[in-house]
Amino acid sequence: MQKSIYDETIQNMFSNKDYTDEYVFYACLLSKCNVYFSDTLESPAGVSFTDNYNLYINLKLFSEYSLENRMAILKHEMLHILNGHLLHRNENKQHKNWNLATDCAINQLIDKNHLPQNCITTEYIEELIKKPVKKLEPSEYYYNLLENSNIDTSKIDKNIDEHPTWELNDSQISEDAQKQITTEIIEETMQESMSIIGNYPNKCSTWLEINKRKTKINWKALLKSYLRSSNYKRTIFRRNRRNPDRKDLKGKINLKEASILYIIDASGSVQNSAFKKLNSEILSLCSELNIEITAIQVDTEASEPEKLSKNTKMIQRKRNAGTFLSAGLIKAKEHKLKYSTIIISTDGYLAPSDIDEFIKTKKKLIFLISSNGSDEVFKKYKNELKYIKLPKLPK
Repeated sequence: MQKSIYDETIQNMFSNKDYTDEYVFYACLLSKCNVYFSDTLESPAGVSFTDNYNLYINLKLFSEYSLENRMAILKHEMLHILNGHLLHRNENKQHKNWNLATDCAINQLIDKNHLPQNCITTEYIEELIKKPVKKLEPSEYYYNLLENSNIDTSKIDKNIDEHPTWELNDSQISEDAQKQITTEIIEETMQESMSIIGNYPNKCSTWLEINKRKTKINWKALLKSYLRSSNYKRTIFRRNRRNPDRKDLKGKINLKEASILYIIDASGSVQNSAFKKLNSEILSLCSELNIEITAIQVDTEASEPEKLSKNTKMIQRKRNAGTFLSAGLIKAKEHKLKYSTIIISTDGYLAPSDIDEFIKTKKKLIFLISSNGSDEVFKKYKNELKYIKLPKLPK
């Protein structure tokens, strides 16, 4: 099917006098997305982020809706981008409830006469939880209501959008960098909308605030994502499971070799309590995710590698001198270890030259800093690596 139905919809969003004020801003935003057409997409449209925003259209499903419905569908997808929903889904949220909550929040910003039938509304949420809800609240409000109500999702009778394209997010850009990109896109779109119709949505200030707000790192979720992602790699030689007919999307293959190298700072400046806390987090995640990693303890020299798995109960301290953690890389090379990700636990008191050696590996890096340590030396590296400072230990 030709994409003329999509082009017609965009043209009406820009120039149809009956809809101009409602849709021009979102049509300008659409022009900043990469657009892909796929007959295997499970919904008429979807969005993802892979260093830029992508819009996916299933033309067969898309063409089944009226013009007003199609414009509403495209506005709906842009509202997901503007409200940061693609990022926040990964913050340990129950996906079904997050899907319901985000759709409920943004559908209130679309002309109800244009929405397709069977959409999620505040009235439907009230039916689910058996209590009144406020209107025009952010997605988190509706999500918390759904979570606290313990609803039986099997009884949902709406055609719920599972937002499958959100799972196509595959970017090395940090969340804060993605927010900066989104902020710049919003500002550009505001200027374009002003030049065409002389205004833009009054919600723009809210969307700018959302995307300028510094990300509060959920460090355990971030660690999990690193450990999970290190057990596979993406390749064009394997079809994407959700979209097998999409040749432009990479599939996944599991890595047979241990792909995570764990460098443990065992220098004298790391207190025993911090040493135990840092390593207990790694061991608990090994157990939870059922993975095996290779650990090397380092002060100024490196100990022999040791395997950590779900059966490892404790890491015995082997060293207690100065700090030169990149010695662990030399030891890994001696043992011909293969890895794609390096996790380094430390108190943060490292020389920049030591950190530079890790960056030179061009591997995925994450530094896990003890709660009583320092992250000062890492601040100038924020665009080259990830680091997490653990919260204070309870007294």
